[in-house]
Amino acid sequence: MFKKGNTPWNKGKTGSAAGWSEQRRERISLAMTGHRGPRPHLWKQGPDPAVRRDRYRYLRSKAQAKYLGQEWTIGWTQYRGLLSKVRGQYGRGMTQLNLARKDCKAGWHIWNVHLISRKEAMNRPREQRDMNRKYRRQSSQ
Repeated sequence: MFKKGNTPWNKGKTGSAAGWSEQRRERISLAMTGHRGPRPHLWKQGPDPAVRRDRYRYLRSKAQAKYLGQEWTIGWTQYRGLLSKVRGQYGRGMTQLNLARKDCKAGWHIWNVHLISRKEAMNRPREQRDMNRKYRRQSSQ
């Protein structure tokens, strides 16, 4: 802090007169905005974007099963092995493949899952699909 009446040496100066080189300006600008860009060398699964998408798909599926109170024992390598057979054929379209349980009463285990089209998964018998929904509120009547 300056005493009353004193001023810093760079008061009122801008640009190179204030000691700002182009490199310093760029470095500080990036630091202040927080934009550093993607850093694939820090990703757990490596720099391949397809593997990264699969990893996030796996983590979302695992989190959803936990939220719904369903058991999940499929590991990342097992999940990756399932998806590697049908590269690019899975997604949200009606004809695209999705991971589904064979027996909806059992949890998500490698022996209880298979890849089927979304249309086929949606048209399965309804009663089995609603059995494990613990998160639904009971009516307060």
